[in-house]
Amino acid sequence: MVTWMVLLLVGQAWDVQSVDTLGDVGPFASLGIDKNNVPHIAYYDVTNQVLKYAVFTGSVWNIEVVDNDGDVGMFASLALDNNDMPHISYFDATAGALKYARKTPTGWEIAIVDPGPGVGLFTSIDVDAGDIPHISYFDGVRGSLKYATILGDHWVTVEIDSGGGPTPADTVVGLYTSLRVDTIGFPHIAYYDVTNGDLKYAKATSGGWIIEKVDTLGDVGLCTALDLRNREIPYIAYYDATNMDLKFARWTGTEWIINYVIQTGDVGWDVSHVIGSSHLSYYDATNADLEYAVTNDYLTWHYEWVDTTGDVGQFTSIKLSTLGYPHIAYYDVTNGDLKYATKIIKDMLPTQITSPPDTVYLDSTYIPRAWIFNKSNVAVSCSVRCEISSVVPVYQDVKETPTMAPEDSILMEFMPWTVSASGPTVFNMRVYTMLPDDSFPNNDTITKNIQALSGPGIVESNPTPYTFSVHENEVILFFNASSVQNVELSLYDISGKKVTTLLSENTSTLKRRISLKENTSLASGLYFVRLKINGKGVETKKVLIIK
Repeated sequence: MVTWMVLLLVGQAWDVQSVDTLGDVGPFASLGIDKNNVPHIAYYDVTNQVLKYAVFTGSVWNIEVVDNDGDVGMFASLALDNNDMPHISYFDATAGALKYARKTPTGWEIAIVDPGPGVGLFTSIDVDAGDIPHISYFDGVRGSLKYATILGDHWVTVEIDSGGGPTPADTVVGLYTSLRVDTIGFPHIAYYDVTNGDLKYAKATSGGWIIEKVDTLGDVGLCTALDLRNREIPYIAYYDATNMDLKFARWTGTEWIINYVIQTGDVGWDVSHVIGSSHLSYYDATNADLEYAVTNDYLTWHYEWVDTTGDVGQFTSIKLSTLGYPHIAYYDVTNGDLKYATKIIKDMLPTQITSPPDTVYLDSTYIPRAWIFNKSNVAVSCSVRCEISSVVPVYQDVKETPTMAPEDSILMEFMPWTVSASGPTVFNMRVYTMLPDDSFPNNDTITKNIQALSGPGIVESNPTPYTFSVHENEVILFFNASSVQNVELSLYDISGKKVTTLLSENTSTLKRRISLKENTSLASGLYFVRLKINGKGVETKKVLIIK
């Protein structure tokens, strides 16, 4: 089924930097973002004909030569394992072989996966939950799609699709491979059938490989970019050579839905794709620009120009940070440089109102407080406004946050609010951030209802030392106390049985985002998260895990 898409242009700033400028470097860039949002890039050095690797240290790029034994490094593909160590598959043009490099604490280990000859072009690598590498690649001699993985202490290679011709020369399949491993550990591969001009898809099962044609309309399937929604459902971006357009296919469970992403000019070369919603980076050959597209509903695609200086954007590779923000590595043809772009996201949001409580007393004084979280990927500050109203406003105050680093939080304290002894008894409190150039203005407000009762007049002063929130598949905790205390987060199933301890630390300050989805020992379902401070349970929340 083919559907048509609506395209909207959105304007956001991108931070663009050159990673490596020594010689002609940057083709076959492949990007990984680790759990600490550190970028890792594998790429080919054309000048020296070597495989290189770059990692950002926080202030500079640390660049290494991984392999210089012959002409090596074309068709590089990088994946990070559970310890954020890089694995790279690549082509050895001198030997005509598929090679593999893995970084260890003591250096790089290099192996010949398939000695060939004529194998290892269009490689794609992923690692499974056990850090076992899986590689798809093209056999140029047989004109076929091949797959390799490690079993025990040796590599095993399999020919998956030879095109069905009587001899290898009759068909050519397996170019532009893109591989991802699902939660079970089975590889999925998207690739191009040159002979028939089709986009094809292969999936490993316990009974063998299942191969199907995804799109056969025209010459389609070049520059495939596969990702798996929920590490299970295939979504594929690819280039339509007949119409020079970027297309997108997604599996519904019963059929492939095929969309045109963009049809303006010659666009879609070197497309890279990652699931968050769906984020694409690609080369606009008409304008020689790097562009980016994103969709949340697959009915409307938003796109923007990332880099337009010179001929830029070939060999793109896109990944998301832990907060879901895009990072792109790519090649600058004009200058022969490896470049890297990150979208500048500005987002400051209130996460919890800690004071006053839901119930207050007439003729009493409270100090309004709220936690503010910097969800930006840059350091920012903003104004925070607190309003309390009944039928009409009864209180308002504005404070300025200090400049906050990404993922930092602060407990904002406003001027005291005195509840009138003879005034209204029902209030609404509203706290909202005011950030210039806010990327997500719809998440800037948090509210709560307050009920006033007759009772003894009090003056509240002690702040709540933590903010504790849960979302689908994750737990977020910020803790800030005047002294070291024991902080513990534990997960319980619906029967009340303790499943695991998520966190246990002696600390006075702590900020932690815990992903439950990545914990392979947890099944989907409803759980309870309990927070204890110094052994005393202070709050319990429900959390839903969906895998």
